[in-house]
Amino acid sequence: MMANARITISGCQMLTKNTIEQNGSWQGYEGERMAYTGMGEYQIFYGNGRCTLEKPVIIVDAYDPLDQRDINELYTKELVYGSTSLGNVGDDLRTGTPKFDVVVLNFPVYLVDN
Repeated sequence: MMANARITISGCQMLTKNTIEQNGSWQGYEGERMAYTGMGEYQIFYGNGRCTLEKPVIIVDAYDPLDQRDINELYTKELVYGSTSLGNVGDDLRTGTPKFDVVVLNFPVYLVDN
C-alpha cells in the first residue's frame, strides 16, 4: 500500500519541528468504530554543509503511548553509543562520509474529535 502524506516544511533550520499528516483517514481492524487521520511530527537534521534532503536516514520513535520522548530527547539521549562520552550516532551519520540527513519522526499524543 502506498502512503500518501502532506509534509509541511518550514525553512531549512534544524531547530524547527514540522508536521506530517495523512491524506484521508484510515479505519483500523476489528473493534475500531471510526476512521482516524494519522499525524506525526518530524525534524530534519541535515548532513553538515547541506540544506537539502539527499541521503535520509529515518529514525522512528518506538512504543511510547504517553509521548514521553520528544524529538530532541530522541536525538540527544537515545542515539548515543551507550554513553554520551562515546558520541552520538546521529552526529556521526551527519558528519561522516558520505554525509547522511537524519530525520527523526515522533508520533505525539493528540486529540481526535468524535
